[in-house]
Amino acid sequence: AADTPDSPLGAGGAQMLSAAAADVTAAALAVGGTPALPGQLYPSFERLRYALLEFEDRLAGAGACWVDLPPLGRAWLSHVQKACHPVEIGAALRVLEAGIAPCARSRWWGVERAGGWREEAGKAATVAAVAACLSFLDEVGCAWDALAKRAEQPPPTPGVGSKPPPARGGKGLPRAPRERMSEADFARGRGSPLGIVSWCAHSPAPATELRVLLGGQLFQLVPRPGGGWEADCLGAAPEVDLHGLTVAEARGARVTAWYEEEGEEGQVRDVPYSGVVVDASGCQSGKRGMVVRFDAAVDDKGNPEVLNIGNDDEWLYGLHHSKPERRF
Repeated sequence: AADTPDSPLGAGGAQMLSAAAADVTAAALAVGGTPALPGQLYPSFERLRYALLEFEDRLAGAGACWVDLPPLGRAWLSHVQKACHPVEIGAALRVLEAGIAPCARSRWWGVERAGGWREEAGKAATVAAVAACLSFLDEVGCAWDALAKRAEQPPPTPGVGSKPPPARGGKGLPRAPRERMSEADFARGRGSPLGIVSWCAHSPAPATELRVLLGGQLFQLVPRPGGGWEADCLGAAPEVDLHGLTVAEARGARVTAWYEEEGEEGQVRDVPYSGVVVDASGCQSGKRGMVVRFDAAVDDKGNPEVLNIGNDDEWLYGLHHSKPERRF
């Protein structure tokens, strides 16, 4: 199997990958002499773990890694799930790079660049260093466009007396890679939402409470008189980000959205439009965004314009005449 055209490393590939797997084990054992990961870094480490798992899943879904070597892929997955230090994740990343099929390697991933990357990945011992190596391999080392074009090609014409080829995307034929997912979305899809607190930008009573997201749930935090916080779960967070409000709370709220428009001299600027949320029921499932009726904008019939606002739009609660210098 290691000698087939689509094998990860050509002749002797299985032996080389087995040796790489042994290197992972050695690196994992070496962690015993490395200072334990501080507790405050655990959320970042979990993000790194799922970023690597998402990357491998994207490759595997396109049939671009562990070709003809599924046992090694399963052993790799077990190692990553048990890892407890960035050194282990970095070693697993090196093994995954060795297991990428030739058809998935970018033409920029030559001997010199690949060698430099492997050296850096071998020395990476922090979350940031391993994340940088992972990002570089994903963006520079992988030929995602080539994989997509390869999957679009029609299956080969069968010879006389042979069985018809499987349908496009079926077993044994190339598959197009899926879109990249965030580590949080990937973890949630696997039934293991990340236990990371994300502070919301808004709450109904900002002077007395805060809103946070944790594990796909929306929580209300109220300070206790003696110190600490009283947490109350408000249910699953809407798929369309409502900046901390529930679907019921968002309805009737005033919002300002910014849209790019071309000025008289051809310059593009962000123009604010204010309106009222008339419906937010579709935000929970993500079927549609907030339905907003704008005050000053009208449609072709002269009626107040009604538009959907979703995760790709720039908006804030309240009336704003200028766009704040902040990231939405």
